[in-house]
Amino acid sequence: MLKVINGGIETLVEDWPGRLGYLGKGMSASGAFDNVALGLGNILVGNAAGEAGLEITGGFFEAEFDGDTVIAITGTDMQPTLNGEKVPMYEPVMVTRGDHIKFLHIGPMGFRAYLTLAGGIDVPAYLGSKSTCIFGSYGGFQGRKLAPGDVVKTGAPKAGLSELAANRL
Repeated sequence: MLKVINGGIETLVEDWPGRLGYLGKGMSASGAFDNVALGLGNILVGNAAGEAGLEITGGFFEAEFDGDTVIAITGTDMQPTLNGEKVPMYEPVMVTRGDHIKFLHIGPMGFRAYLTLAGGIDVPAYLGSKSTCIFGSYGGFQGRKLAPGDVVKTGAPKAGLSELAANRL
């Protein structure tokens, strides 16, 4: 689990390809803006490429881990830190209970970063997707962006954490 300290400018639960086939009924597909970055992050932590992760738009997201897991950060480099130490991009990173992750602001080459966690994000799928539609208030984490105090649950990792931490692209 992940306890949100600062939801940042806009942090959403997003998967890929999102909620397809409902646009004619007024339902947004939603889904990750940078599906390649989300997919690579998911592969690094042992998830299916389309599994839900956190899409951090604009930066300033901050959270604390409530258990041991493996994470990966992809997309733009928002200078993420774990317990004050720089976190490498596009690599799996082992985290333990109580670890504190923090993102700064938009990166030099983009506006969105992705935080993927082993086991994915455990939110109910709505019309076949875990993606958030904020203007419709559905999907994702209660149909809204993350806010301080939110607790985001994760699924079970598909392999041992030390095995996942050894993954490379």
